[in-house]
Amino acid sequence: RSIVINRIINLKSKHLKLLEENIVEILSIVQESTTHDIRWKALELATDLISSRSWDEVIKFLLTEIRNEAKAEVSEKIEITNEYRAFIISRISIIT
Repeated sequence: RSIVINRIINLKSKHLKLLEENIVEILSIVQESTTHDIRWKALELATDLISSRSWDEVIKFLLTEIRNEAKAEVSEKIEITNEYRAFIISRISIIT
């Protein structure tokens, strides 16, 4: 998956409109992945591709991610969870 997300990121400059239309699929990578690195890259890509049409959906998704990470905080990976949550908040700040 890491190779795939890196290739999608490389396509961003040439196929921006196509990727903007598929932002929901990019967000599904975040939901399906258990690797924080891939989730971070997918979130960064999705927030870079945000448009006025997809803004509400992306914001709702990011807020849901924050809630999900708050639930996961009881795990042994609290440091990663806190970093990930801070990353999500920073991405929300960028797009609002």
